[in-house]
Amino acid sequence: PGGVRGGQIQRQKPGGRFPEQARLGIAARHFFNKPLDALTTVEAAFLAGMVKAPASYDPFSADPAKAEAVRKRAHDRTTYVLRRLAEAPVARLVGDVREVPTPASAAWSQWEAAIRAAVADAQKALAEGFTLEFSKGTFRYDSSAVLDEVRRRLAERPFVDILRAAGVEDPAKAGLKVITTLDADVQRAAVYGMWHHLTELGTMIEARKASDFVLVDARPPRVDPGEVLVPTEFRTARVVGTEGAKGKITLALDLGGVACTVDRAGLTRVANAIERGRTKNGGASASASGVDRLASDLAKDAIVYVSVREASEGKVARCDLELRPEVQGAAMVVQNGEIRAMVAGNDNKNFNRATALRQFGSTWKSLVLQAALELGWSPTDMLPNAPTTFSFGGTTWSPTKGHTSPDQVSVAWAGIQSENIASVELMVHLLDKLSMDQILTVARRVGLDREPNESAGAYRRRLGEAGLVLGSGAVEAPLVARALAVAQTGYPNVQGVSTIASSGLGAWPTLRDRRGTCVAALAEARAAWSAAAPGPTSLVVRTEADGRLTVWCGEGGEGWTSLATHPVGEGTLPEDGDLWLAPGVSVAAVDAFAEGLARAEEERAQGLLSTDPLDPVNLTSFRDFRTLVSMRYLRKLAARYGVQTPVKEVLSLPLGAVEITLEEAVKMYEGILTGMVWSY
Repeated sequence: PGGVRGGQIQRQKPGGRFPEQARLGIAARHFFNKPLDALTTVEAAFLAGMVKAPASYDPFSADPAKAEAVRKRAHDRTTYVLRRLAEAPVARLVGDVREVPTPASAAWSQWEAAIRAAVADAQKALAEGFTLEFSKGTFRYDSSAVLDEVRRRLAERPFVDILRAAGVEDPAKAGLKVITTLDADVQRAAVYGMWHHLTELGTMIEARKASDFVLVDARPPRVDPGEVLVPTEFRTARVVGTEGAKGKITLALDLGGVACTVDRAGLTRVANAIERGRTKNGGASASASGVDRLASDLAKDAIVYVSVREASEGKVARCDLELRPEVQGAAMVVQNGEIRAMVAGNDNKNFNRATALRQFGSTWKSLVLQAALELGWSPTDMLPNAPTTFSFGGTTWSPTKGHTSPDQVSVAWAGIQSENIASVELMVHLLDKLSMDQILTVARRVGLDREPNESAGAYRRRLGEAGLVLGSGAVEAPLVARALAVAQTGYPNVQGVSTIASSGLGAWPTLRDRRGTCVAALAEARAAWSAAAPGPTSLVVRTEADGRLTVWCGEGGEGWTSLATHPVGEGTLPEDGDLWLAPGVSVAAVDAFAEGLARAEEERAQGLLSTDPLDPVNLTSFRDFRTLVSMRYLRKLAARYGVQTPVKEVLSLPLGAVEITLEEAVKMYEGILTGMVWSY
């Protein structure tokens, strides 16, 4: 016979959880509407006695006479089990302690005490009489975000159509076996990683104290001396006390008959988080006395929440203190487009943060970088990073840097350092490396070209609905387009002309005026070097891989040094035409555009220049059109990687001012990293 006490029904050799315990849990809920560990000894004895023929002892019959007969039969059977329990030698009920590893031996004393209490309960019930208080229970699974998500997806297409075609209206009642892509080991590791991290983060952010780690009104863990611990699992524990000398104190716990220790590293982890919350300093560390104090503040017999870090046969397990903070989080593991793990929050039920819409901030900068590489940009290309105001569709926006950084950076720098302004600049100028025909091809791919037989009015309306306003910028676009065409035709090898044109005529006067000042500074540098003197501070220099010097009339940035500090005579100063006035924009490019603009203005005066803003040449030169096509390209690229949520086309897109789910963000990153897209 097995030992019975408060719902604990064990074989003679305790060896962990058994499948029959799950069935007994169902029986406990059915007959008494209680969880297994809440049963009295009498109720547990009833379950032990009816295992072989449960239907014969079910008292919930609509026939009163039959129900009464069953209740009598149940009482008799329970009396028999109680009598066997009361008369059995305690040593036989407890089992053979020699077959259990040494670390568990201490638990057997608790196990023996529980058995003796069960025997006493049985003797008392037999002497005083007892009544079985049956109460038919109701069943429902605990809330699970994962199960809720499976249920939600089964109610969506294509599954709802497939099930309906098979005659299934309610999958939950159809006896179906649903196979998911989740991996049990990965799911367990993801839950552990998220919850374990939230303990530290929540303790720090919410300024938690040692007392917050004590579970109020919690019951001690059940006694189960033969139980096998599983690393990464979470459970309650009873504080046994501290061990070790001052400065090396550890915390001894009882997991319900199984010993576990929170070692020095485990205590330091929590003590550091407490100290960081107290001082509001994310880099603070607890002193040795602070770590000792944490252990001593957790009083003997206090109930705490822990995770199992290490567990191996023959050794005392190691645990970590945990808590459920207010701060929340979510985790998602995706492999080849399939979800392997999903963690919805610090309890993984109710609200699913893994599938809820959220703004993911700078996550989107990686997508902008991916798009740039696809559209001809190089990691070494330079970008403006100075504070500026961007405009689109009649609205303006002035992002901030968010941290100290150079006013000019490379594409690679912008990505690594998460530069706000440079990332928006990159999005706005995504198409600047393309020719007119290539821009039209991209516009066609994203659905922004003029369709065959589409009237000018219909095309205007469609562009307007997408946010494009054909205002003053569109009026100047023909002039800019013609200037660009003339410059590129006359000077095909001069780089940077398209960059000037993409900025429109608004920035042209400033760039034109800087030409004279900067050429004069280069002449000053030549004179200084001739006299073996340092060059002016208004110029910066970069040595290229082939030994050439690139000189820029500006503040520079990553990879640039002031000509005033560059070794005199080391390298050859460039000709005037090769001097940079802006990233990638040389004096030669300014001269070429100036010549093209003069020709364009002359042709406009003669009425030879097309003024139709929808003319392909003019439209592809219109900055707002380029920006719109760039944002649409990003939206399509995100969709290609699995983002199904509609993405708003706004200037702040690179900074994450759009909402998607964590699942979509993870799949997008997987696509960027692997270059692969999966569909099912």
